[in-house]
Amino acid sequence: MTLGQLLQRKKSSPRLEHAALSSLGHREQNQDYADAYADPRQGLYCYVLADGLGGHQAGRTASRLAVEFLLARLAASAEEATAAGLTEVLREANDQIKRAAASQPELEGMQTTCCLVLVQGPLAWSASVGDSRVYFFREGSILQRSRDDSVVQLLLDLGEIGADQVAGHPDRNRIVKALGMEGDLRLGQEPRCLELRSGDRILLCSDGFWENFSDPELAQVFGPRTRPAAPARILRGLFALAEKRAAQQGRRLDNLSAQLIVVH
Repeated sequence: MTLGQLLQRKKSSPRLEHAALSSLGHREQNQDYADAYADPRQGLYCYVLADGLGGHQAGRTASRLAVEFLLARLAASAEEATAAGLTEVLREANDQIKRAAASQPELEGMQTTCCLVLVQGPLAWSASVGDSRVYFFREGSILQRSRDDSVVQLLLDLGEIGADQVAGHPDRNRIVKALGMEGDLRLGQEPRCLELRSGDRILLCSDGFWENFSDPELAQVFGPRTRPAAPARILRGLFALAEKRAAQQGRRLDNLSAQLIVVH
């Protein structure tokens, strides 16, 4: 990259404020894992969140491996900022987890959901596998939301259930795609890109988080009339509300994790 290109990217790159939070919920172990990489000089930011499956050790290992592998790959090469590039990186992560599972009997069958956001200059790319989600909010509306690779999403697509039946559906936690699955990974939704604006908010979260809130509720939280707040404060408030709702409804909370990015 030339000095001129570097200066132009720095000039056009928005300033990002980031926070992450994870909770055990009412489980014995937390199988969620999330991390981020930031290089403000290059205008490159990577965020990854995963929710492991396959038993305590296997689930925790799968989610950690996925996040660490994807962050390393994305941070090392800005060339991945294309739909084809991100698809290939996720396929490599799928193969990496399968190899790790085959090498240790206690990790056999481990899998993980995953969602990621790659910001390069003013552009933000997103991709997901499973039912961990990426939301883009702008002026109180959901600009984009990743599509779940789940049984419930398939039933919605077929018109067999309505949106109001998702929260209480007995198959709401069953997914149809995950990293570590057998065969070649085929994404249910191609990676997407949008140009960021000041005031945008980006949310990455596990199903244990988003199942506590409707999409309209989340849009209202990030609405234009809400007072500006640090992302860490917003996440703490949402986690407390999830805990309160679970107690009122007499249900056990799953692991819940989220990363929130505020664009300035």
